[in-house]
Formats: sequence, structure tokens, C-alpha cells
Amino acid sequence: MLLFLGPMGCKNEVKELPAATGNLSELLVIADSSWQKGIPGELVKKYFGAPFPGIETDPSTPLFDLHFVTPADFLNTTDLRTQRNCLVLLPQESSANSQIFQALKYRLSPAQKKTLQDSNVVAAHNLWSDHQLALFVTAKDPADFANYWNRYLPVLFQEFKNNDAYLVTQKIAAEESESKIENTIRQQLNINLPVPNGFELVQEKDSILWLHRRLPMGGNCWILLRTMNSFSWPENDPQVKATFLSLLKNTLAPAALSLDGHLKISDQQIMNKQIEKKDLHFLSYGKWQAKTESIDQKGSFHGQLIQLNGYNKKSFLAASFIQGTGEFQREWMLTCELIFSKINASARP
Repeated sequence: MLLFLGPMGCKNEVKELPAATGNLSELLVIADSSWQKGIPGELVKKYFGAPFPGIETDPSTPLFDLHFVTPADFLNTTDLRTQRNCLVLLPQESSANSQIFQALKYRLSPAQKKTLQDSNVVAAHNLWSDHQLALFVTAKDPADFANYWNRYLPVLFQEFKNNDAYLVTQKIAAEESESKIENTIRQQLNINLPVPNGFELVQEKDSILWLHRRLPMGGNCWILLRTMNSFSWPENDPQVKATFLSLLKNTLAPAALSLDGHLKISDQQIMNKQIEKKDLHFLSYGKWQAKTESIDQKGSFHGQLIQLNGYNKKSFLAASFIQGTGEFQREWMLTCELIFSKINASARP
């Protein structure tokens, strides 16, 4: 279980925090030089610096853009202290540990200090900037760190993704929604889906909708929505995976995404099934391609097989297909993942 510190604040005054800095999928790692070069640093690079699944670029596009700094540099540099996502790796009873705690002593209550000092993995919001997330991992030695890392890795990863979701939400909120398309989706599929400005409806046939938006530098984002009125949810992961791929490959697609009217999925890299708000989700990332003598296109896709536990337990497929630079593919797959997470069943029977 991940422990969270309570609200931050100076003891005798309410001080407005500066806005957090840093880009989407950017992570600042604070650790002393020996841990940066040792097992802790290698584990962070191996997992948080791993290639983003489905994106083929040279060099590869990582899950997070990693930046390593020492505790002293972090505490002495304002631009570093305000970074949105911070991972703090601390040896117990070290000078680096003491530096961090000393810097926080006027911002933490006695109970918060005790939690931070006595716990090995702690999360804190808004320590040095607004909408900042700092995750602290404290261990006796590198081997002890590896133990906690392996135990908490999925939670740490998800917390940083959740914090990044704020950036995406702000971007979507700043744009006017495509209300006409939202109404069409509600009428045709009986679901509510937020559609950011810039998308157009390019194909509508047999409960299958395709949306398209042009991205900077020649990129593209297509969104597929397909309902399955008589769909029965598979009982295990292999069946879900097979159903997901079959639905993708047998879905009519715009010409730019297909060779013979159907999707060409070249690889599926990761999957997982999870429960969110009592709705069943299957998530996947992978690659698509279309190649003939006259067509040579490829990109990444993110898809979800979703069952909403509303009045009719509606099941449907939602997927995004992205072309563009590695950073744009990563940004828009994360954006579409968040958009799909907002889907809910329409109240209209």
C-alpha cells in the first residue's frame, strides 16, 4: 500500500505555490551519484525509460523522458524543484536524506515527518509546486531498494500517469468540444464521449464511427468507435486478446489506414485487464501498417475493449491510430487513453 502525506503548507502562513513545470511524460529522478550509476538508477532506466509500446522511432521513444540530478542540485535550483513529476531515491541515514528532510522541515507537521522518515515508499503532492507529485523511495542499500522497487513499481508508474493526466485534462478543457460529433456518437452508439476540437467525422457505417484530426508536422490521429450489441465478454485474458484483435482486423477502415477496407495490425505489444468504476476494460498498445507499391504508412495504436455496466451492459471497442513523431504519438495515445476513460453510457434508453 502506498502512503500519502497530507496537504502541504507552511506552519504560520498560507503561501501560494508556483505552477508545476515539465512536459507530459517527463520525470525528474533525484538521487546521489552512486545510486544514479548503481542498481537504483539502472532499474529506473530499465522500466521508466523503456520504449513506449507500439511506437517505432530511432532513437526509441521512452515511456518517460528521464532526467537525473543530485539532491543538492535539486534543492539549489528553482526550475528543478518545481518539476511536475519527481522520483526521489534516498539511502537511509545518508547526507542526501538529511538534505531533503532539512529542506522540508518547515513544510511538514510532526506526523508527516514521521511518515516520511519511517516509511520506505511515500507519495506527496504539492511540495514545491502546484500539481507536483513527489514519490520517495528510501532503502538501506541498493539490494533493499530493488526489493521495494519490484514490489511498488506498478503503483509508482500508475501514480505518475495519473499526475500526467492533469496536463491532458487541461489541454482538452482549453479546447472547445465538437458538440455536433458528440451528439452523433450519443445518437448512434448510446454513449457519451468528449471529443476535443479539431476532429471530424470521416466515416459512419453499421454502428462503426471513424473520427480524424490532423496533428502538427504532418501527423494524424484517427479514432475508431464500434458497438457490439450482442457481445458476450470472454472469460479469460487469451480470449479477450483474440476477440480484441479479431474485432480490429474485421472492422472497416478509412483508405488511409487499410489496404482492402480492413485494419492491418502488425503487432500487439502489451495488454492488461482492469476494473475501473465497476466497468470492465481491456487495454492494448501495438502497431499498425499499410504497405503496397503505392502506400507505405505505419503508426501506433491504443485500443480498449470496454463493457459498461449500465442498464444494458453495453460493450464496445474504442481505439486510436496515430501517425507522427515519437513524441506526438506518445502524447496522443495518452490523450486518447484519457478520452476513452471518460466514456460512459448514455442515460437515454
